[in-house]
Amino acid sequence: MKKFFLENSNKFIQWVKNGLNAMTYTWYLEYKNIFSDIGVLSLFFAAFLVYPILYPLPFYKGHEIVREVPIAVIDNDKSSLSRQFIRMCDGSENIRVAMHHTSLDEAKKDFYQNKINGILVIPENFSNDIYRNQSANVSVYCDASYFYLYKQVLTGVKYVAAYMSAGIQIQKLQSKGLSQAAAMEARDPVPVISIPLFNPSNSYTDYLIPAILILILQQTLLIGIGFLGGLSYEKQKYHYYAPMINTKGGVISLLFGKAGAYMSLYLLHSIYLFGIIFRFHGLPMKSGIFTLMVFITPFLLSVIFLGISLSTIFRTREMAMLLLLCTSIPFILVSGFSWPVIAMPKWLQWLSMLLPSTFGIDGFMKIAILGGNLQDVSFQWISLWILTLIYFLIATYAMKTIIKKSTKYMEGPL
Repeated sequence: MKKFFLENSNKFIQWVKNGLNAMTYTWYLEYKNIFSDIGVLSLFFAAFLVYPILYPLPFYKGHEIVREVPIAVIDNDKSSLSRQFIRMCDGSENIRVAMHHTSLDEAKKDFYQNKINGILVIPENFSNDIYRNQSANVSVYCDASYFYLYKQVLTGVKYVAAYMSAGIQIQKLQSKGLSQAAAMEARDPVPVISIPLFNPSNSYTDYLIPAILILILQQTLLIGIGFLGGLSYEKQKYHYYAPMINTKGGVISLLFGKAGAYMSLYLLHSIYLFGIIFRFHGLPMKSGIFTLMVFITPFLLSVIFLGISLSTIFRTREMAMLLLLCTSIPFILVSGFSWPVIAMPKWLQWLSMLLPSTFGIDGFMKIAILGGNLQDVSFQWISLWILTLIYFLIATYAMKTIIKKSTKYMEGPL
């Protein structure tokens, strides 16, 4: 019994040693491939270092919210009340009265030439209708296909209209003998007080950029691994791994070695993003770096094994670059931060759950922006580990297949 135990112990120790040697060798080969190719180096380092700095610049602090959108006004009433309405619109932070026109056709010419982004038309008898307690409808023409500007113009005019309507109603109630406080209470018996828990400045940057940084992690990693996969096929390097897959657990050591090389690089990249880039852009960070690293680990692993699985189908570097670059925009659309996943068709909801970025962005935003802990994102964290296991199994099969095919090709016909 003791002899049996010692023999099996020695076999297990030898198996572990062989596995560690294979993993270390694969790690070395992967580093060698990364640092010997200028394209991969540019993607993993130059692009990754520069892109997170340049991308947020259009949304920089103070410029991420569009204000004072230019509009034209057509005042068909020409009364003191209509002029007051125009002055209030011009004083709004949302819109700015840039032009005055006498006809809609004239205003439309400026609209089509992009001189203005909306047209406000005040009808005749505007003031008379108000004083007679009748509805005085103003018309707003704007491009609904450009949704953000459309919303700003419409919000600005509606806010001014609501403010003026409230003022007129309060004056009427005061004329009936109510005090100003009583009139205001009668006008608005159930006031709504908005208290933003997070992002109190309504900053588009604070919402958009953290999610984009997670996508940068995913896409640069996928493209880099795919690029190396195409390079390995071009230069017929897959047969170097043939001795590993013929040993027990050899392909596992191979995958762990590859994953170790990428993880060591991208954990450093993650620290760069969360520790330096966030501070550089003044983004909120309500969590410690340790919590973020614990959460980001299964995200990176799932992306790595997905990338290894995909890399086995690429026959050239250009093929990998082209196909994976084309996935960037679809991944943004289905990741859930630009459009809620729950509002997507069912089949697209299921597809989004196969992407690491869907759970990665959701969990990261809750930790970094909302100040949550790992318990608060346990669903996302476990989901990322499940994706890691799924893509690891796929990568195991894919690597065995591509290495065997490459070995047969190198050996040629018997």
